[in-house]
Amino acid sequence: TEIYTLSLHDALPICDMALRIRKAGCMTTSDPLLNQLIEYNDGVLGTNAVLKCLSYGQLRWQIYSGRWQRPCKGVVVAQSGPLTDRQALRVALLRAGPAAALAGLTAARLDGFTGFDDKRAVVDGPIHVILPSGKPRQTALLSLNVITHYSRELTNADVHPTRQPRRTRIARSLVDAAAWMPTDRGAMAVLA
Repeated sequence: TEIYTLSLHDALPICDMALRIRKAGCMTTSDPLLNQLIEYNDGVLGTNAVLKCLSYGQLRWQIYSGRWQRPCKGVVVAQSGPLTDRQALRVALLRAGPAAALAGLTAARLDGFTGFDDKRAVVDGPIHVILPSGKPRQTALLSLNVITHYSRELTNADVHPTRQPRRTRIARSLVDAAAWMPTDRGAMAVLA
């Protein structure tokens, strides 16, 4: 067996990361890589990513013991309470697939756009997700109101390269939001 020793200098960043994970309501694990993934992804991970750090039995134990939850197939959340807004957005994206991006009013709201249903929690309203056309349709999430849109014109240039969770750039978000409004007045209000 290998024994690892940490100096105080090495242990402080790990303790700091564990504290940030706990403040987010997520459980820490004994695997530092998994803790980093949990922190970076707001506690929401694909099961494939988790299985690179844990065995299937360990993952199953986390879920069945009530420490973690599985809101849908292929997605786990490293906490047992209600989903935060950011966690709900990440669950919707992971369920939609790797080419998905938040779009419309959902993406615009993350970039500071206000005045359109921004007073209620994200989990209580519709979450707009966009996919390139031709991608297979995923089954709907029972607990989230996810509206999936498809576009023949969605390219990497439309998706912001650094902002997380993955979303379309503000210009594309506003044009999509206007196009998806049920009335002309709603579309004009978005673009005004």
